[in-house]
Amino acid sequence: MASPGVSIPDEMIEEVDEIAYERSEPGDSVSRSEIIREAIDEYLERQDCRPDQANDDSVNGAQATN
Repeated sequence: MASPGVSIPDEMIEEVDEIAYERSEPGDSVSRSEIIREAIDEYLERQDCRPDQANDDSVNGAQATN
């Protein structure tokens, strides 16, 4: 599987680094990548918890238009 190249604004990286630092303990550091993977996993889980909207093009009640 190819590794996706994802660009993240510097401000977001700084926030992610702060979270990683806060979660780290001596001898057991938490990486930026772990925080980002966790965030993506939580996002995907939230999407799966809404099966009634699986075929719905709306977002928060707003109809999507193209």
